[in-house]
Amino acid sequence: MRRHYILASSFAALAMTVTLAPGEAQAQTDAAYIQTDTAYVKKVIKKVFKSQGKKAIRVAKCESGLNPKARGANGGMGLFQFTPASWRKYGVSDGSGVKDPYNAIANTKAALRVYKDYGWAKSWWGSCYKA
Repeated sequence: MRRHYILASSFAALAMTVTLAPGEAQAQTDAAYIQTDTAYVKKVIKKVFKSQGKKAIRVAKCESGLNPKARGANGGMGLFQFTPASWRKYGVSDGSGVKDPYNAIANTKAALRVYKDYGWAKSWWGSCYKA
């Protein structure tokens, strides 16, 4: 019985650590929505890629349907479908310390690094670029 009580007590403590204030929960929901809103995603891509923005949007649309939370069958992650190995090489922070492949800003900044190294035609996005 004592083990069960300790486990229940630990579970209750864990549940309390993830409880959010009412305003906090809405703010997190709003932030998650903004991250996946197509207009927001296009704005991020245009801002990061500047003159190459329209082409980058075409590539991201081909790769992930402009969904920053997309997960590919080959392990691809985020807007530009980075594999874990390519994310380790090119992954960057979104500017606030977040180095998350499912973050629209971080994934787009990493894609810009790939573009600067290879261009569109020679990158692994060549087929999407031509589409």
